[in-house]
Amino acid sequence: QDGLSLTNSTNQSLQEHVNSVVKHADAIALGLTLSAPLSRVLSLAAKLHDEGKKANLWQQAFNAPKDNRPFGKTKGPINHQILKGYRHEFGSLLDPDVKVELARLDEDLRDLVAHLIAAHHGHARPLMPTDGVDVLPPQTLQGEATAIALRFARLQARYGPWGLAWIESLLRAADQRASGEKETA
Repeated sequence: QDGLSLTNSTNQSLQEHVNSVVKHADAIALGLTLSAPLSRVLSLAAKLHDEGKKANLWQQAFNAPKDNRPFGKTKGPINHQILKGYRHEFGSLLDPDVKVELARLDEDLRDLVAHLIAAHHGHARPLMPTDGVDVLPPQTLQGEATAIALRFARLQARYGPWGLAWIESLLRAADQRASGEKETA
């Protein structure tokens, strides 16, 4: 887990949460004077990181109100039986709109954005569970999970284990700041 509660004291729309994460990611990039490509990667990963929460399965399991879905943060309670092990990070990578956004990037940036999305809660280092995902046949899901592991290996070879972990921590920090901001509001 990322150290924060899985639920919030108030419900928050997915778009509101994502906008806040992007704002914090951009502030982190500016504060650290990251290169333009790395700033772009961080901002795009922040924009796309929770698309898997749009899944009806996630919305039901997190007890999101039926009106005005999708929600990015909910009061809960969480019904783990409905969730069936579903990881929204994996769902985000499978989202058709995310795939389109990633396809627009050159391979190096695409790999890094996809990894940040997959790893923003600590999974995909190198394995990503495929439980609860029913939008693709099992062989295709295994292929996607294998691609995640191979991507991790490529990125770790490129950035080193500590360098990649540091880059991951930037998105995690933006996500946690956005979540904490909502709790203290």
